[in-house]
This record gives sequence, C-alpha cells and structure tokens, in this order.
Amino acid sequence: MKIVITHLDFSAYFVDRLLAFQEFCKCRKDELYIIEVLGESPLYPFLSVSKSKLYNFEYLFPDNNYDNISVKSINKKLQKRLTEINPDVIFSGPLAFPSSAAALKWAKKNNRGIVLFDDCHKDTFVRGKLNTFIKKYLYSCVDAFFCPSPDYEDSMRYWGFEKEQIFYGLNAVNNSFWWSECGKYLDNNDDAYFVTVGRQVPFKNLVFFLKSYLVYLHKGGKTPLIMVGNGPEHNVLKKMAANNPNIIFEDFMKPAELKQLYRKTKALIVPSHKTETWGLVVNEALCAGRVVAVSNEVGCVNTLVRSHQNGFVFDPNSTESIVSSLCLIDSLSNKELSDYGKMGQNIVNDWGLQRFCQGLYSALSFSKDHHRKTSIFSSILCRCWNGQLHKMQRV
Repeated sequence: MKIVITHLDFSAYFVDRLLAFQEFCKCRKDELYIIEVLGESPLYPFLSVSKSKLYNFEYLFPDNNYDNISVKSINKKLQKRLTEINPDVIFSGPLAFPSSAAALKWAKKNNRGIVLFDDCHKDTFVRGKLNTFIKKYLYSCVDAFFCPSPDYEDSMRYWGFEKEQIFYGLNAVNNSFWWSECGKYLDNNDDAYFVTVGRQVPFKNLVFFLKSYLVYLHKGGKTPLIMVGNGPEHNVLKKMAANNPNIIFEDFMKPAELKQLYRKTKALIVPSHKTETWGLVVNEALCAGRVVAVSNEVGCVNTLVRSHQNGFVFDPNSTESIVSSLCLIDSLSNKELSDYGKMGQNIVNDWGLQRFCQGLYSALSFSKDHHRKTSIFSSILCRCWNGQLHKMQRV
C-alpha cells in the first residue's frame, strides 16, 4: 500500500506519531510519504521537533507560513505532487484546511482512498445552517474518519459516517517518554504544586481559574500554583497574582523540562472551555502518574478522566466547583494520590502510539478497499471547495 500523509504543519505532538507510524509501515513493507505544506508552525514554535528521522518527508513550501501563502498555491502544488507520487490512499487533516481540500479533490478525481482526521466534537464551534449543510455533503465524499476515541462517535455519526467508517486513536503521545523518570508519585507531598500548562489565551480560561485559585487560598488552601506558558493574557494573569508567593510563572517548557516539573506536581489543572478539543497535557500528566482536575468541557474528559478514581471533573464557569476540586485533591492521602496515579496510567496506557498506528492503519486499509459513492451535488462541492486559511486556525 502506498500512503501519503499530508497536513499544513506537523507540529508539537504529531512528529512522534509519524515516527512510530513509519516504523509500523516499514514492518509491513508499505510505502509512506509525508508532505508538510508549511515550514513554520503558528501555534507551537516552542515545541519544534526535528523531523530528520522521517524518511520520504518533504516541505511543500518550506519558507512559508499562514500569512504569506495563498490557498490557490497550496491546492495547485499539492495536487501536482500527489499526481507524481500516485498513492493508493491519503491521510489528511480537518476539512477546513486547503491541504485537506486538495487531498480530497485529488482522491475523488483519481479514485483513491481518503481518510481525514479531526478532534472536534460537532458542537465545539458554532456553525450556521449553510456551513453545516456544506460540511455534511463534503464529508459524504470521505471514505473513513480518524478521531480520538469512541466519545466522538456521536459527532461522527452526525456528520454522516457509519460506525465501520470511524476509527480511533488520533490523540496519542509518547507514553514511555512521560512515564520514564516520573512514573511514580513524588515522595515529599509537602513540596508539591498545582500546575497549569499551555498557551495563555482566552479559551484556556486561565483568568477565571486564577480568580478561583485566589478564593481557594483565601479559604485556607496551601498548595502553591505554577502556571507554565505564555500568551496574550500573560500580563493580566501576572497582575492578578500581584506577586503572591504561592503563584509562580514559568515560560513555555520543552518536553524534557516539563517532565521534570511533573515530578513535583500534585495535580495538573485544565480549566479550558470546549474549544480545547482534547488536551494532550492530560495524557502527559497521567503517564507521569499524576492526578488531574479537568473541565467538563475539555475534549478528553470522558475518555481519560474517571472522577474520584484518577482525578476530578469540574464546571469551568463555577468558582465553587473549581475550589471544591482543589480541596478534594488536598484531602487525598499519599496512598490515595499514588492509587489515583496508577489508575490514570492504566487508562492512558490504552491511548499511546501503538493505538495510533493500529487505528490509522485500519482506517487507511478500509479506505483503500471501500471508496465511498458520492452524489452529483457532493462531487460538485468537492471540486469547488479549496479550503481556507483564517485566524481561528492560529488561536
């Protein structure tokens, strides 16, 4: 099987997945080509990872980013490259992106398999009726879909996919990396911290969380907080903290640095709203054997968090709910913290790179042998759709 994987930018966590999948394909004597459209990542430049170990890897526009490339250029050059490679099946990202529009267009024109991936629930973003109508018809041209977990099945069914067309395992991290050195709970609970990790942008809900944390301190809470990251709300957060010694700010950390921080972490807190489509830091913390407290709007919550077993779930819009979760974590004994950590590791162990490889390969194999029949209207839409580059993709 000749496979092409293409996306606008393979940043942050995706490189580990690609490395694992290329070995998976190598063992099966399949040909794998990886095409990254843009050379600059708009979201995670601090997590840049070398791609030198990826074979058959290429940049389509190595010197371009979202702001200096046209949709037309991406469509034209990617379709030309696909014709040169002539794959049996293509794997690409969300339908809104020009790379996926070009891949879908080429696959239908050349009667090849097409698998798309995304980690959005159907209600993650507000859509108008026309947008929803068009998206459903475009999805009817897609042979299979690769999403994070069975929790997304209802959303995929909403978009018109049958159960046999839906495959799972997208949002994996390198579990063994996060397990090593910090897979057991820290010995001295007195030195432990609450930790938040991520870009300090509105949908992460960190301003509201920090207000709630200050209430927790006022009520007698004693566990200090480390806020890792940066972003447009950073100065607002620092002003709110007002040099409180219990609140510590750290800039973005590389994975090796973050792994060391998890060794001193009592619990990871993820207070985001629903546009946090998954929350891969939860995977990391669970691998490290840490308790997690996660907003009930975060995409991974139903898959990775068992309330009062490996963590706690709270309402991100309720100070009372957030403070209650922090106090519940404080009330856990060292043994309970250790038990929660072990439970978390058991849960996330099922969602590692092996699951990613198996799920993706199953989706590609299905797509190769089951090309979806499309209506005339869907085919016309597919030929006309070129994708978009807009600010939401950079938030």
